[in-house]
Amino acid sequence: MSVATNASGGTESGTQPKRQRTMAVESMACIICLDCEGDMPARCEEGHAMHASCFEAHVLAKVENLRRTDYVAAKAETAHIAGDTFTLDALSGACSCPLRGHGCAARAFGQRNLAMLLSDKAFDAYSEGKRVLPIAREVEHALAHGSALSLMVPNARMCGRCNYGPVELLNCADLTAHHGEVRSGTGAPVSNACPNCGWFADNIAAWPMWTPRPAAEEAMWAAVHAAVDPAAVAERRAREAAERAAERAAARDARSERARQHHQEMMRAAALHPLA
Repeated sequence: MSVATNASGGTESGTQPKRQRTMAVESMACIICLDCEGDMPARCEEGHAMHASCFEAHVLAKVENLRRTDYVAAKAETAHIAGDTFTLDALSGACSCPLRGHGCAARAFGQRNLAMLLSDKAFDAYSEGKRVLPIAREVEHALAHGSALSLMVPNARMCGRCNYGPVELLNCADLTAHHGEVRSGTGAPVSNACPNCGWFADNIAAWPMWTPRPAAEEAMWAAVHAAVDPAAVAERRAREAAERAAERAAARDARSERARQHHQEMMRAAALHPLA
C-alpha cells in the first residue's frame, strides 16, 4: 500500500520527509562528538553547538598543535601579507569553531565567552597559546639583533670557556685592576668575569675575538643578555603573574555569572510550569 504525500513533501499524516528529520537531528547534535544528548553551551556565531567537555578538548588540542608548529612568526607574516585571516587567527592562538574553513565563517570566540565556557586549567592553556606568536616574534627580533651586532662590534671579545659574547673589554688590558671594586653610587662590584659562566682571565688577551655564531646560538646569548638585569626580570615576571591572575579572576567571574543566569532561567521555567 502506498502512502500519499502532500505538496510540501510530507505524508498526509503531517510527518516530515526522512531527509528533513535527519537534518533537524543533525542541527541539534554536538559538531564534535555528534551526540544529541546533554547541554551544549558552546556555540559559534553560526549556531554550531558543542558540549562543554568537547569544546574544551578542542581548545586544548589547538593549543598543543600551535606549540608544536615550526616558524610561527614567519608563517604569521606570510598569512598577514596574503590576507589569510583563518591561518593568522590560528597562529595567534585564537579559538575558532571546528568547522571554520569547512563551511563555517564564524569569527573566533571572544575571550569573555571563553572565560565563561572553559575551566581554569583550559583557560590558562588558552592564555599560554595566545603568547606563542608574540614570543616567536621576540625571538625573531633577537635573531636579527644578533646578526646586526656582529657588524656593529667587530672588535668584541667572547668568553674563553662558554663562548658568551659579544663582550666589550675597554680601557685597561689588566682585568684584575678593577675586578671586585665597588664604586660610589653603584653599590654593585665591578666584574670582569663572564656574566654567563663566571670564567675569569687576568688579561684581555686571554679573551678570544668574538666569532659570530649561527642564528639559534645568537638568540640564546641575546636571551642571556636580557636576563642579566635582575630588576628587569623581576618586573617582567611580576607583570606576567598579575596578568595571569587577572585573566583567571575574569574567568571565574564570568562562569559565576553564567551559573547565576542559568539558575534564574530554571527558576522562571519552574514558575511558569509548576509541578502538579
